Amino acid sequence: MGTSHSFIAESIIQRIVVEPSETDAELSVCMPSGPFMTTKNKGRFVCSTSKVDFVLVDTILPLTEFDVILGLD
Repeated sequence: MGTSHSFIAESIIQRIVVEPSETDAELSVCMPSGPFMTTKNKGRFVCSTSKVDFVLVDTILPLTEFDVILGLD
């Protein structure tokens, strides 16, 4: 089983100085280790490669086990 959303750790957001935006609805996420986390924060990032630029919209969570979790959509 995988994830349908992408997530990024709050600690990474602080390091790359991205201003999070708050959503209207709260998202509750079950982590692989078992506990649930809730958030209303998202971040928008533009990533560049040598051939293409793409935009990621990640949900921001207080992750400690991972820096980024990429979902498949």
